[in-house]
Amino acid sequence: DRNRQPAWPYQGRFRLTLEVLRRPPDYALIWWDDFTQWPAGSLPSPYYNVVSGQWTVHHFLDDDGDLAGMAEGSGEFRLNYSGFRNLVVRADIMPLGTGRAGVVFGNLWLALNPGNGRLELYEGSTLRASYAAGITTGRSYRIALRVRGGEVAGFFGPTEEKVLTSTAGASTTGAPGIKAEGTISCTLLDVRDAYWRMPQEAV
Repeated sequence: DRNRQPAWPYQGRFRLTLEVLRRPPDYALIWWDDFTQWPAGSLPSPYYNVVSGQWTVHHFLDDDGDLAGMAEGSGEFRLNYSGFRNLVVRADIMPLGTGRAGVVFGNLWLALNPGNGRLELYEGSTLRASYAAGITTGRSYRIALRVRGGEVAGFFGPTEEKVLTSTAGASTTGAPGIKAEGTISCTLLDVRDAYWRMPQEAV
């Protein structure tokens, strides 16, 4: 104990405490942005690189009266660091037009396509896989791209069901971000390690 005396369990009995996770462990967090911490206006240049197009941060009150944020625009923006590898890139995206829009990492693009209602995975300009997801304009969708070396997977919906798999031509590195051919609103950009996981709250 603190007095450097031998310490034993009360009455010589050990007490075992069990913990039950409410939710499965999630991937270890690298970057999480709901766009509420930035002032309304341009994306903050120390953290984001606007590759093309125009992007604006907006704030609004959600249904519970809490502050919410989004990045709205078209083109492409990425985190201002290009040394990443083995990532999960997750986003909540609402297409406002018929152009493709989704998350990018290196030369991989997991895109919502309201024009044909599908979720599509591109490596460069080559379509590697697609999934009939009933994508329409004016609705928000959760998508996630996971890259582990040359293994690529796409996840869709609130439960993040794995719906696409592919193999990249080379191990992907670079900066994660958002790419959109038409106007979208993005209310979450979430970047995580593709291997390491962290436990969530326990009861």
